[in-house]
Amino acid sequence: ENVVVQSRALLEQRTGEMKEQLERLRDETAVKAAKETKAQNEALAQLSRKLQSTEEFLERCRETSSEVEVLKIADGERAMLLEQLSRSCNELAEGRQGFLAEVDSCRSANRQLEDSLRRVDARVESLSSTASHCSEGVADVKAAAREAEKSQL
Repeated sequence: ENVVVQSRALLEQRTGEMKEQLERLRDETAVKAAKETKAQNEALAQLSRKLQSTEEFLERCRETSSEVEVLKIADGERAMLLEQLSRSCNELAEGRQGFLAEVDSCRSANRQLEDSLRRVDARVESLSSTASHCSEGVADVKAAAREAEKSQL
């Protein structure tokens, strides 16, 4: 019975430790994703400001027909900025998918731990019942041995 109690306590301790580890992993992943999202948002804002600046430049160039070559260069820069913006958006989407996959993985692991804990609890209950029956049997054998000893005397 003491072993069962110790086993249950150890199991509960390990389960708690594993849950804490999963929570830390989830928190670390969330912090990392938030940092990456912030950095990407800042990059997107900077790119947006550059894009806006480029668009203003293009507007000035349209007003002056003598600077057609400058318009072509600015248009190329704008295209590169749009491509960078598109890549940044794709990276942000991929980062989000990775984060969601981590969260799903943590949830799955948590469900598996809970299932394992339920099975262990059932096994502990079974062992406890068996130990109780054994104790009753030992008490019955001792009583029978005493009676047999008395009857021999």
